Amino acid sequence: GVESVRGLLAEMEASARNEAGTLSYALYLSEDGQTITFYERYADEAAVLAHQSAFSERFQERAEDAMICGRITVLGSPGEEIRKSISGCNPVYLTPFAGFSAR
Repeated sequence: GVESVRGLLAEMEASARNEAGTLSYALYLSEDGQTITFYERYADEAAVLAHQSAFSERFQERAEDAMICGRITVLGSPGEEIRKSISGCNPVYLTPFAGFSAR
């Protein structure tokens, strides 16, 4: 269950908090405790790549041993390097259609 990964998730959050281009990094847990959804927002592609680099270096091996990435939903149009890096996690790409974000 989630208790077995709570420490790892806390380390991942602390790391993301110290990344200059990470705007949001929030975790949501399903009612049955089986699915964790990460909501992440970044200032730009450089920030995404910096986050991915830090994740790969510090957490990837432990995260892959402890959790299964079922899907990544990307809001926006990332470049090829980012697309390639997440290709193994069934990515879904959603481009802006309508609406606004409060500043």
